Amino acid sequence: MTFDSYMCITTHFIDKEWKLWDFILSFTCFAPPHNDPLISDKFSKLLGESGWNIEQKLMAITLDNATNNDTFVDSYMTKLLSKGALPLRGPSFRIRL
Repeated sequence: MTFDSYMCITTHFIDKEWKLWDFILSFTCFAPPHNDPLISDKFSKLLGESGWNIEQKLMAITLDNATNNDTFVDSYMTKLLSKGALPLRGPSFRIRL
């Protein structure tokens, strides 16, 4: 038996009038393997395609507890910090489900 895997990227934000917004930026099939470099590449590509310049505005990422997500978040957070793009500097960047 085989299972399909998917990556869904959503965004939630509060506008200037304090209205809460949420959008699905991308929902796509994600073929194995699911390791840090491939997750990072796919995530970056999908964020770039969204056209929202989200990478410069990320505050947190919510993921399940899979080990490959741990390595992805660590390397992605390092990438963002090196670009000066992580507003809160990372202490609460990873939110676990």
